[in-house]
Amino acid sequence: AWTIAITLREAGLGARDFYVAARDVSQAAVAAARRGEYGVNSFRGSVGPWRERWLEPAGRGWRVREELRASVDFATENIFAPAPDESRWDFVFCRNLLIYFDTERQAEALRLLRARMAPD
Repeated sequence: AWTIAITLREAGLGARDFYVAARDVSQAAVAAARRGEYGVNSFRGSVGPWRERWLEPAGRGWRVREELRASVDFATENIFAPAPDESRWDFVFCRNLLIYFDTERQAEALRLLRARMAPD
C-alpha cells in the first residue's frame, strides 16, 4: 500500500487526489503495515531520492513520513465477508492473495473483487 501511495505521489498526484484502501484478514499484518516501518535490509541496490522524500530515518531503519499517511487507510477485512461498503475501486492489487485459495475460491474472490470495481 505504501509503495502504491509513493508511486502515485511521485507521479505528481496530490495527497487528496487518491485514496489507497489497504485490507488484510490478519489484524497483526494490518497493524505491522500501518506502522510503515522498514528495516535496513528492506531496500537493496540503488535507492533513488524518493526514499528521503517519503521515508524518514527511524532507529535502524526507515518509517513512512506523516504527509503520506493520510492517503492510505488500513483495515482488517475478509474478502469472503466484506464490510458493507458502497464505494467502488478503480484498481485492485491483490499481491499474494489468490495463492492461498483453490481454484473455486480463486474464482469467488475474483468475482467479489470485480463486483467492487468502478464501472469505467
